[in-house]
Amino acid sequence: MRTLARETYESIVHLFYPSICFGCENEIIDGDEMLCISCLQSLPYTLFETIDNNPVSILFWGRCKIVKAFSTFYFIEETPLQKIIHQIKYKNQENLGIYMGQLMGYKIEAIKKNIAVDLCIPMPLHPKKESERGYNQSALLTKGIEQATGIPTLLNTLIRKTHTSSQTKKNRIER
Repeated sequence: MRTLARETYESIVHLFYPSICFGCENEIIDGDEMLCISCLQSLPYTLFETIDNNPVSILFWGRCKIVKAFSTFYFIEETPLQKIIHQIKYKNQENLGIYMGQLMGYKIEAIKKNIAVDLCIPMPLHPKKESERGYNQSALLTKGIEQATGIPTLLNTLIRKTHTSSQTKKNRIER
């Protein structure tokens, strides 16, 4: 139960240090949230988790045996989602990465009844790139997925041996 003194303290802190939405940079009334209601509602969900032969699953056909593959969001430039990704990758917003992983985890939780998911394995960064950034954003996402679903994350399973240049300036074929 919140006391009047606690509410007063939180109000004063919010006055001088307002919570800002990572998607649109507007003020958020509830300081515990990372995104405002508008940005949360505007996230471009794919709903691929509900489709068996979705475009992501098709990418794996003939390459390896999988039961299910999907992406949670469409990437669209100049949207709150792009700002969120940049905040995670380049602005050291590790908690935001975990938060987005939780959103992804809720989608996985919805299909767990039909498909057994044993564990999450984050895609590694090359050690040089991880050292520069200070963390692996993929590991942050899997940590959030684990928090939302209880599916364990297995770190340091895959190794990236090749250091590649940034793909942000490359087109789809070059990537």
